[in-house]
Amino acid sequence: QCFLVVFPFAEKSEAEELDGKPEKGSGGQGKGSDDGKDPRRPKRPRTILTTQQRRAFKASFEVSSKPCRKVRETLAAETGLSVRVVQVWFQNQRAKMKKLARRQQQQHEQQNSQRLGQGRLL
Repeated sequence: QCFLVVFPFAEKSEAEELDGKPEKGSGGQGKGSDDGKDPRRPKRPRTILTTQQRRAFKASFEVSSKPCRKVRETLAAETGLSVRVVQVWFQNQRAKMKKLARRQQQQHEQQNSQRLGQGRLL
C-alpha cells in the first residue's frame, strides 16, 4: 500500500511570489542559520509528475528548451500543475542537459588524450 503525506503550503506574500525571495522580516533564513530550516514554514512536498505530464513537458522541451510565458501557461492548464512547477521543470531539465553535455565532453577529451598517449608509446 502507498500513502501520500501532504503538508499544507505556507502562504507567500505577493512580493515573494514575484521574485521568489522572502520579504525582509518575514522569517527568511540568512547565511547564519543553524540548520537552514524555518520551523514556521514546513517544506513543500515534491511534485510527482504523471507519465502524461512528463510526456507533455518533454514534447514541449524538444520544441523549445526556454518556452515563453504563454506556452508555460498552456502547459500548466493542460497538465493541471502550476506555472511555477512548469517553469522549475524546464529549469531543471536545462541544467540536466548542460550537465550531460559537460560529462560527454569530458569523456570525449579523456578518450582523445588516451589515444594520444597510446600513439606516443608505439
